[in-house]
Amino acid sequence: MSTLEDLKERHGVVADLDAASAVLGWDQETYMPEGAVESRGHQVATLRQIAHDLLVSDELGRLLEESAAPDPDELSDAASLVRITGKDRDRAMKIPSELVAELAIASAAAKHAWKSARESDDYPVFAPHLQTILDLTVRQAEAVGEADGLVRGL
Repeated sequence: MSTLEDLKERHGVVADLDAASAVLGWDQETYMPEGAVESRGHQVATLRQIAHDLLVSDELGRLLEESAAPDPDELSDAASLVRITGKDRDRAMKIPSELVAELAIASAAAKHAWKSARESDDYPVFAPHLQTILDLTVRQAEAVGEADGLVRGL
């Protein structure tokens, strides 16, 4: 198998894991039993964490280096695969895997709380979940900013 074919296959695995996470999210919105919120959050977190770990792996980095197109403006499928996967990997490298999982678990709980709050017109049910999502998103932004050498605060 060529390096580019190996890269395409590995990227496909990451895409499949992301798609499976999306299906679980859809199921949570439509058919999931009421008591399954916590386990669904852990299922999605596992898939997202595995996808993240594959994306930031040394092996994928090596494949990207070996597949890099000499012309960054090249419009071929291969060049686009290398460019997009490299961009995705660069961003993922800045975010700890554990934070990816935490955010997935918190998002699953927040979706459930939002549905309940909306149905009962009771925003306080959702407020702590929104705060958790906000806090985790700030941590994610700080991780990216720190990796990019940005200073926090004004």
